[in-house]
Amino acid sequence: GFEEYICWSANPLLQLFYLGMILTGFAGFVLLALPSVPCQPGFPCWPPERPEGTCDFLEPWHRVTAYATMTTCLASWLACCWSEPGSVTPDSPLSVYCYPWDGFVHTRKICTTTRLLRPARSTYCRYTNRLVPRFDHFCPWIKNSVGENNYRYFLFFLLMHWFTLGYASWGCGWYILPNLR
Repeated sequence: GFEEYICWSANPLLQLFYLGMILTGFAGFVLLALPSVPCQPGFPCWPPERPEGTCDFLEPWHRVTAYATMTTCLASWLACCWSEPGSVTPDSPLSVYCYPWDGFVHTRKICTTTRLLRPARSTYCRYTNRLVPRFDHFCPWIKNSVGENNYRYFLFFLLMHWFTLGYASWGCGWYILPNLR
């Protein structure tokens, strides 16, 4: 039962791990690196600047962009977690069947679980218990299937995290390199 829950069910452990990683990393940045960034006039300054004698390694506008980037990352993650991937039901409109069956990978057949005609490019997701049109995969980080209705949220989630990693790496480089001398 334990292995089934950990490895083969849609449990919230990876979501909690994700939140722990991203929030701990950002808290470390706020507590250790952000005080070295000078305050921007006209904006609240938290945490306050360090005392005199500390080298400023980034421009003041990074105080605003750091919080904005982290907020956007978390918002994109929440959008992926809460968005519906779509599902084929007996009441689904005929537009679900707009993709052609190719006769090779996508053949006209009945889903063995739902007993519905499977549209081309759809798959039954055993984690969410639904027949998902244009099913891509089940992502345990968002605990949701990626399908026709939430592709855009998932791609934005990936691009935003890719951008954030690049931005953080660049900022860490500017923080570490001057301190190596």
